Amino acid sequence: MKLLKAIDELESYINKENLSKVEISNSTIGWQIVHALKVIYGVTRTIAKSDPKEYKWKFNLTRTAILTTGKIPRGKAKAPKAVRPLEEDMTAEAFTNLFQKARKSIDDTLNSEPKAHFEHPYFGLLKRDTALRFLEVHTEHHLKIIRDIAK
Repeated sequence: MKLLKAIDELESYINKENLSKVEISNSTIGWQIVHALKVIYGVTRTIAKSDPKEYKWKFNLTRTAILTTGKIPRGKAKAPKAVRPLEEDMTAEAFTNLFQKARKSIDDTLNSEPKAHFEHPYFGLLKRDTALRFLEVHTEHHLKIIRDIAK
């Protein structure tokens, strides 16, 4: 699965966690990694707790454009507080824990109901498979930033 491969790639940058390039991002590689993992974990946990009977599809042009192209424009959105890394998220133990939780929660999500869902602030309700596609696109967005910083 693409998302699990993306997590593996995130993990490969741990040794560069303190690197940053202000012309690319105000955040370090470590911040990018933790943010991406917190989003994966948060979205998948929300899907697990959702009531599939409450899912109702609604057209959303922004969602369609981003998930079709697979590209999120840089610098257009600000990470919600819940998925912003904290100082205590930047320890070796915290990284290990976040990687384990993210991988496990993806497995759990793959076994959830197809209409289990997550509500995105810009894209609206995303059922399980669409939410997983969003996570792939979002994680790739942060991997691109990480690759540019690491160059």
